Amino acid sequence: MKLQPSYLNATLGKRFFNFAVDSAHAEDYLAIYNFVRSSGSRPSILLIGLDVEALHGDDSFDDRLLNTPELLSHLPVDVTESPAILRPLRRLKEVFSIQYTLDILRSLQHATQTHPALQTSFDPDGYLHYPAWESEKQSGRFALETHIRASCPEYLRRFQTMRSISPKRKQYLEILLAQASKDGVATILWISPIHPDVVQYITSKTEYLARLLEVRRFLMLLAPRYRIAVRDFSDPAYFNALPAGWYDGGHMDEVNTKLMTDGLLISLDAH
Repeated sequence: MKLQPSYLNATLGKRFFNFAVDSAHAEDYLAIYNFVRSSGSRPSILLIGLDVEALHGDDSFDDRLLNTPELLSHLPVDVTESPAILRPLRRLKEVFSIQYTLDILRSLQHATQTHPALQTSFDPDGYLHYPAWESEKQSGRFALETHIRASCPEYLRRFQTMRSISPKRKQYLEILLAQASKDGVATILWISPIHPDVVQYITSKTEYLARLLEVRRFLMLLAPRYRIAVRDFSDPAYFNALPAGWYDGGHMDEVNTKLMTDGLLISLDAH
């Protein structure tokens, strides 16, 4: 969400929109692309940031996708049948979740504040801002180490149950790439980075590195098959990221994102 469309616009002379969604999986990519095409848009360039967990073997749809029929309707029929049956049970489960409790507390906090601070905001081109974090960075008050430590248990939960990459999600991604190739779209697919401290933390407790290797091998097979460019940016050192250029263990700031974008532009030019 921090790839800046205006920077791409100025560099390539084309109009970009950032359609990234939080914690995306392969089915989200496919649904978004089909939705964009159905709206009459004809993209010429497609940049896909693939998180390793986007191919998580649990095949469980995010509840936000399940509750967004505008996107869900653009997935194959067989994809939507099972989640539709499970939806009422998952909603019931949500009532007892940690996230639900946190949402209640956040709502109470907002109700008692005249002007609660915005955690995120979006520009019209889909570019994400973290108003409070950006302000703290500018003033030199941002506690990066604290944010990185807080990311460790989050990423531990993500990868503790990831024992394999999903054949079904691999298929969703291939359906998307096949369609984009047919549409004449220049596609770049890259593996997104995680902060090295978080990687070190989860490596000894999960099978993250094994899953990363599986994803790398899979993308190497996809590159010639669908004539796409593939970049491995799983390690921020691969695009000379700065140690301070992060908001937490999984989200880079504008400086590092620009460095990564420059790497993508080189790949696009070569492609």
